[in-house]
Amino acid sequence: LLESVWKGLDSDNNNSVSFKELTVGLSLLCDGDPKEKARVQFRAMDADKSGFLDEGELLQLSKYRSYTMSAFF
Repeated sequence: LLESVWKGLDSDNNNSVSFKELTVGLSLLCDGDPKEKARVQFRAMDADKSGFLDEGELLQLSKYRSYTMSAFF
């Protein structure tokens, strides 16, 4: 899960998360519009950066969504 979040925050794919990437990412996840939130989550889960989610990536997304939903209820 942490690796997926890291990949989603690392918007320039340089294997480091700058302060700007962190603040923009957290802002989008907390306050962004639903489409932008989905885009960030998709980018985080697209481990091979293919632009598509394969079965394993989709399963990981499902687990992530279940985990985040259970944290709020």
